[in-house]
Amino acid sequence: MPQFLIRIYFDGLSAQEQALLDRQTADFGLEPFIRVVTGQRFGLPPGTYCYEGNITADDLRVGIADAITSFGNWQTVVVAETPDIQFHGLMPLDPPPES
Repeated sequence: MPQFLIRIYFDGLSAQEQALLDRQTADFGLEPFIRVVTGQRFGLPPGTYCYEGNITADDLRVGIADAITSFGNWQTVVVAETPDIQFHGLMPLDPPPES
C-alpha cells in the first residue's frame, strides 16, 4: 500500500477556521489515516503528516485541496510518495498578499 508524506502550510487559522477544516478533512476520510508526525494532535495545519492508503498522490492532493479551498490563506500543499520523495506541489488558488 502506498505511503505519502504530506506537508501543509498556512499563514494561520483562527480556532473557528481550524475546527471547520478538521470537520472537512474528516468528511473527506483523511482523519483515520493521518498520523501527525510533529507531535501535535490531529488537525491539518501546519505540519507534516503521513498517509497510508490505496490512493494515488494526485487523488490525495485533489482531496486535500477540496477540503481546504474555503480558506483563502493556505499557501501550499506538498504531497510526496515515499520512499521516493518526489515532491509535487499544489499551488494556492490565490497567492498570499505581498508584504
